Amino acid sequence: MAFLPPMSGVAANETRLDEGAIDVRIGEGRTAEVLRNLCWNAYQSNPDRLKIDLQNEPSFVQCMLKRREIENYLLHHETLRQWAKDEGTRREGELFSNSWETLMTSLIDELDRALKTLSRPDSQSPDIKATDDFLDPLFKKLYESKGLPLLMRKTDYHVLVPFVPVERIDPEIVEVLDQIVDIASRARPSGSPR
Repeated sequence: MAFLPPMSGVAANETRLDEGAIDVRIGEGRTAEVLRNLCWNAYQSNPDRLKIDLQNEPSFVQCMLKRREIENYLLHHETLRQWAKDEGTRREGELFSNSWETLMTSLIDELDRALKTLSRPDSQSPDIKATDDFLDPLFKKLYESKGLPLLMRKTDYHVLVPFVPVERIDPEIVEVLDQIVDIASRARPSGSPR
């Protein structure tokens, strides 16, 4: 198993496609598919380098979450409200933290109404494109309303994790984390006895 650091989700302005290139770019919402295809292409082009048959290797585990993006698992209204209250406390002090929470609630409602008007999946749907259709516009409007530059982008969405209520952690996330722990506990440096 390989650890892949978080991707920024920001696509570079790149229009040239070289021969053999994959017509999907990392950061355009399909990172897992792109990485899987790149790894497979690298393996297929020189299988002698790896000296293992990945298709039949039990320690090679491929895991993809069911929802569109990892952000879909963070997209709970109470998570966003709690984050806003905390952010308000940090930025303006406890006296004004409720104004951030109230503004967040109002913006969530506004975006949910807009999604409904556009016949798009609502913010609680596993089918929503959480970043593009909800979180990016939400944080843009939040910081604009506060007269601040945009301080919350896709690369920062991990800060929402501590605000996810324990009872709202999706069992799929627990399963994947348990799988990572299991694989890591069996990992041995190359050349060491198994």
